[in-house]
Amino acid sequence: MLAKSAEEIEAERMLAERRQRQADYFDRFVKTVIDDNPKFTSAFLMASPAPPEHFLRVFGQPGRSELGDFRDESATMRQQLMILNGRLVHEASRVGEKEPVYNLLTGKNTDLNQAINLAYREILTRNPSTEEVELAKEVISASEDQLAGMSDLRWVLLNSNEFRFLP
Repeated sequence: MLAKSAEEIEAERMLAERRQRQADYFDRFVKTVIDDNPKFTSAFLMASPAPPEHFLRVFGQPGRSELGDFRDESATMRQQLMILNGRLVHEASRVGEKEPVYNLLTGKNTDLNQAINLAYREILTRNPSTEEVELAKEVISASEDQLAGMSDLRWVLLNSNEFRFLP
């Protein structure tokens, strides 16, 4: 029998622990589909500075062409048009299949009042008043279906002065 030093015994113990830890792990590949409302993308993947037509550039992201380049904080007509007609607001107002409000409008237990409350909480971070609920129902019923109506309601809320913090 061969005597082992304390270092050799410790090295064997650490190797056995490592093999045990490796056996506990396994590889699994899962294909996940994420709704594109809005796109779930890491911020570090964005070009910096953003392209000229991008939302961030329209709202004042500096071009970084000079050191100490500061944002222009004045409001412009282009910003207003992007809020009213832009792709970002359109995508944010659209009702995606993986959103909770989708099930409230199309599922087995449809509940228009709860869907309206959820839209207000998501966008304005408050519950609607009874008058606002009635107005929201009018907006939703004016559309061809409830999904399109909810999209219209969300667009209205995103373009409200309360959402933009205007007095």
